[in-house]
Amino acid sequence: MGLSVPAAHVVVFIALAGAGTIFAGALSETLRDTTHARDDALERQTAIANERFTLESDGYSETPDRTYANFTNEGGNAIPLSNVNVLVDGTLTTPETLLVFEVLENNTSTLWMPGETLAITTEGEGDASIALVGPQGVRDYRTP
Repeated sequence: MGLSVPAAHVVVFIALAGAGTIFAGALSETLRDTTHARDDALERQTAIANERFTLESDGYSETPDRTYANFTNEGGNAIPLSNVNVLVDGTLTTPETLLVFEVLENNTSTLWMPGETLAITTEGEGDASIALVGPQGVRDYRTP
């Protein structure tokens, strides 16, 4: 009986140390995940805040049947044109189906830099509405 009490204490101590190690690992992982989630949320909020564009000019011509809209990037970030969506009368349209989809300051560029103007022209759509949606969901539009 003299050895069983200290042996029981050792078993309890080892069990508590193991449980504490598991708890500390789980807590550390939870804190790391929370920190990453906060960083991601801040990054998304910053991207949204830096994505701004406005309709600079627009119009419609009956002959030929063309609608145009020029949008200026007033945000703080360059926007890849591949991440920009255009809706003509509410229908998602690919850049290839538009008569003009280019940055006026550099018509070969695939990036829409801050301060530059993106020109969009449709043909054969009538006096169409043109909506521009950026990668973060920010949008502006031209209505007839």
